[in-house]
Amino acid sequence: MSLINPVGTPIDPDFETQTPTEYKTNIDNSIVVGKRLGQWFACHENEVGSPPAADMSVIVEGGFIWNGNTLTEVASQIVGDQSGEIISAPSGNPRIDRIVLDKITGVASRVTGVEDASPVAPNVPDGKMPCAQILLDNSPATSSITNQIIYDERVFPDIISSTFSAVLDGDQVVSTSVAVKIQFNSEYFDTNGDYDSVTNYRFTPTIKGKYLITISIGVSGYTIDEIFTGKLYKNGVQHRVAHITSRSTSTFVGITAIVEANGTTDYFEVYADSVSDSSYTLVGINDFTRFEGLWIAP
Repeated sequence: MSLINPVGTPIDPDFETQTPTEYKTNIDNSIVVGKRLGQWFACHENEVGSPPAADMSVIVEGGFIWNGNTLTEVASQIVGDQSGEIISAPSGNPRIDRIVLDKITGVASRVTGVEDASPVAPNVPDGKMPCAQILLDNSPATSSITNQIIYDERVFPDIISSTFSAVLDGDQVVSTSVAVKIQFNSEYFDTNGDYDSVTNYRFTPTIKGKYLITISIGVSGYTIDEIFTGKLYKNGVQHRVAHITSRSTSTFVGITAIVEANGTTDYFEVYADSVSDSSYTLVGINDFTRFEGLWIAP
């Protein structure tokens, strides 16, 4: 068993009242206690060679990511020395590059800014969080990235949640009276990549907690006065259900539910079912038929 980050008892150092041993011990303990958060993904110059000197890359110290279900320890990384991440000096005007972190994996990468007489930092991409800015000059051209041109902008991430919105894009023709899985094949967004819109048409949340699920199903070509049923399945078993008796050849049913997911194996799907009608169409225009989920609580 290998454990990391030993702790100490935090007592403010005071050289006027403490013995030399107590004073030094309290300094050490204060550093130990603050290290895990203080050095969390800290970005700084990368000294290489002999004697050591900064080059055109940066080091991002190790950190950790908590996704509400799993604690991931991330080792230190170098940004700027690998293919696609080579940092070069601007040629015409100064430029601000940004070092960002993936909210889920903690992997560091660089977003290249635009050269300008008054440069601004590039936007932080979706799914990332800011780590540091680097001010690169063109005259004289920056030849080494030192701590003096690196600006810390770390923020602790919000609780990572899983949220998605999927729709049926194109009609789905049904020719059976048994339950049929609805193929929500298009996504507006999927913040954690947990919805499968290609193969299984299911939501498998990777973050443990409670989820608000909303479903709407539009139907056309249905038999009047027949019962139509929408079903939410959990792990292949009916979990929530809603019925409606069709008063015309077109009808609609909706389901709203709060469900619980373990963050690993639980998954959710939507089915359409008819008591006797074996020929109807699930409407795939104007977002009539959609499946959405939102993480709301641990």
